[in-house]
Amino acid sequence: MPHFQPLFNSTHSTATFSAIPHPFEAVAPLACGLFVVWALSRVWYPSSRRRGAPAPPECVVVRSQTIDDILSCPKDASRPLSVRLAGIALPDALQLSVDRLRKQVECELGDWELAVQQEARAHLDDLTLARYVTGAPPMRMEALAMFRAAMAWRVHQGVNSIYNELHPMRKGSADISARQKAVFDHFYCGAGGVARDGVPYFVQRLGRADFEGFASDPELGELMKHAWVAHLEMVFRAARAASAEAKQLRYTLIIVDVVGITLRSLRHGMPLIRYCSEVGLANFPEGTDRIFVVNAPSIIAAMWNLVAPILPEATQKKINIVSSSATLETLTREIDPSELLKFLGGEKPEEQSPMTRALPLKA
Repeated sequence: MPHFQPLFNSTHSTATFSAIPHPFEAVAPLACGLFVVWALSRVWYPSSRRRGAPAPPECVVVRSQTIDDILSCPKDASRPLSVRLAGIALPDALQLSVDRLRKQVECELGDWELAVQQEARAHLDDLTLARYVTGAPPMRMEALAMFRAAMAWRVHQGVNSIYNELHPMRKGSADISARQKAVFDHFYCGAGGVARDGVPYFVQRLGRADFEGFASDPELGELMKHAWVAHLEMVFRAARAASAEAKQLRYTLIIVDVVGITLRSLRHGMPLIRYCSEVGLANFPEGTDRIFVVNAPSIIAAMWNLVAPILPEATQKKINIVSSSATLETLTREIDPSELLKFLGGEKPEEQSPMTRALPLKA
């Protein structure tokens, strides 16, 4: 296995969550199911986090992309996405908060690194700033702190370059690298297509993930973190592009397929799941408004019934736990069969979508 560059160097400090336990110090099935459902409910509903980072890359310039661009991945997707807006009408209170955040950013933007300035300018449209306003705690400076930290993190971690390198549609290229091949063969997330309401939908094949294999190879495990960053960026870009096209806030649909999931696999997968939660919380706010956990065994449903009452009502409404028998009916209400991937019961071949293969390390 070739050497993979770690996403974080030794000086980088990631946020820790006092609310996130280490549930497998004493392994128990109930703790496992509870934690997985809790993590799914948290990934896209952020609170502000500050991040440190290593030296920045070269300066980048902005570009505009459509949903089709994001799902097909143009030749050079390494520049940040900017969207052009006209005729946007946000609710009055939200518009005031967005305008305030923009003024706060503009007041201090000149003191930021040049590359971070350009990254920030690509995210200063009303609909993107609205995600930071609604995704941060209700304190005036929290949205600013979250936006500032997220822009610096994006530049210092090379998010746009990682996205460009590891976009799943690169899998058809003739000259893919060892890093790309490992991600395209073994990562377990991707984009399925477009739902009935015109927003992209994304799939996480949690039951196919070889978490035990990732845990046994630290370099590959680190590469899977890169893959997660690329996936989160694809979801965030898709949400932004869908919003620009609709001239209103739009969100993506997430399908989490847990068919074949085991407690043994999840025990090994907790570090990667928690990493995804931390990165998503801090840097990719408000990407989805619907999560469908499909082919769910009874223990997941039981755990959801326990944890749901303590979650905010809005979060409860966004998460749907669906049994195997109800999966196809539920998904086809949201996605036309011609757009639904075959392994989910639809007609669309996997090869036609930006999906990775989710193969085990040892076939």
